Parts: sequence; structure tokens; C-alpha cells
Amino acid sequence: MNINLPTRVKLLVLSIGSAALVLMVYSAIAFARPTDNFLGYAWSSNVGWISTNNCNTGGCPGPDFGITSINNGGVSNISGYVWSPNVGWIAFDGVSVGGCLTSPNCQGTLNWTTGVISGWARACSVYVSGCSGPIKPVNLGERGDWDGWISLSKYTGSVPYGVTMNTTTGQLSGLAWGSEVLGWIDFSGVKVTIVPPLGTCTDGIKNNGETGIDTGGPCAPTVTLTANPNPVLLSGDTSLLAWTPVFPVVSALNT
Repeated sequence: MNINLPTRVKLLVLSIGSAALVLMVYSAIAFARPTDNFLGYAWSSNVGWISTNNCNTGGCPGPDFGITSINNGGVSNISGYVWSPNVGWIAFDGVSVGGCLTSPNCQGTLNWTTGVISGWARACSVYVSGCSGPIKPVNLGERGDWDGWISLSKYTGSVPYGVTMNTTTGQLSGLAWGSEVLGWIDFSGVKVTIVPPLGTCTDGIKNNGETGIDTGGPCAPTVTLTANPNPVLLSGDTSLLAWTPVFPVVSALNT
């Protein structure tokens, strides 16, 4: 990952990558989900601002994008895409297997208990097309010899680094490393919206942004209402709410 690229190669990578990916922005690519909960800008020492959400400035202009990590009370994947005007899309999706220096454990994650962010993201400009599949060949000079990987925490060497989240406020701090192309990336301008953990109920119903199978979201509250002598509603709850109707006493009228 410590690649010493000549300045002219860096400029070539950035100019080609950004020109191609600016076109991608306006080709109806939509990456955002309602659950995106990272907001703000990271800062690359080499290429400038990196936006984590198109809603950073309010009003959510342009194409939708963002990254998210769902609070499960433990370690949760970070998914989605961020945007650099000089490098283009940077993916947290589709990076779970292969290629990174800690392969096969490439997926970026957030530990909601400790606040530690680990794993990798990857610049889409190194791919032949889109943000997955084969990457551009080195010998054509389209990406230098940069593989696009961005390390979110220390993986080797003697210099400690990494991004962490304050588990009370959601504020991020610390540095990621984007090789010699992106350099150090400061995440102190990014904040995560903290919501309570989803819980552990697997009721077969997808709740609070779950996709695919039911992964353990909160169950809807179960209430059982009964009336003497027969139950009005029975849902399997063992705690029964008894209801005894009370009628007003009406005295006989004097005749």
C-alpha cells in the first residue's frame, strides 16, 4: 500500500478517474438509502474534501449517495458510497472479499460498543467499469499502480492510525490511509447519527431498515386483551389484561 507514485502519474489517475466518474454522477446512479447515518466531510491531504452524504449542505441536491452502519449493539458493516470531486465514487459496498492486504476480511465495519472502525473502502476509479469486477491494467497507465484500497485502521507497520466513533456523541476522529494517492484522510468532520440498537427479536418481520432476511430487528409490542368471561384478543402472550365491565347502578324511579 505504500506506493510512491510520480506526481505526473498521480495527476493522470485523478484527471482520468474524475472525468469518467463525473459522467457517472449524472447517469441516474442512486446510492442513498433512508438509513444513511453518516453526515459530513472527510479531508484527504492530497485530493481535498470527500463527502459522505449528499445531504451535507441541506436540501439533498444532486444524485443520492451516502454510507450507513446499523446499530446492532455489536459490530456492523459500513455500506454505501462517498464522493470525491477529484477521485469519484469510493465504495464501502462490494469490498468484503479479496484484494486488500488483510484479505479476505476487507469489509469496513463499525463496532458500536467500542467505536472502533476497521476494514477497507475502495475507489471505483480503478475498475474497468462501474464499481466492481476487473480493475484497469497497470501497463496502460490508467491507474498508475494504485489498487484503490483505503485502509480505515492500522493493518501493518509501526505507525498507529485509525478512525473511531465517540459512542456517546457519534463524532468521528482519526485518520485513514489512502496510499500515496489519497494520503492521510481525516474523518474528524464526520458524525454518525446514533439510534438505539435494533434488538434481537427474529420474528420473521423486517423492521427499521432491515433488508433481505430478518436479521433481528425489534419486535412489535404484543398486547393481549381479555374480557370476562371470554378473551377479546389473543396473541399468545402469557400476560393477560383482564377487563371487567362496570355498569352504573340505576335506582328505580318513584312512581
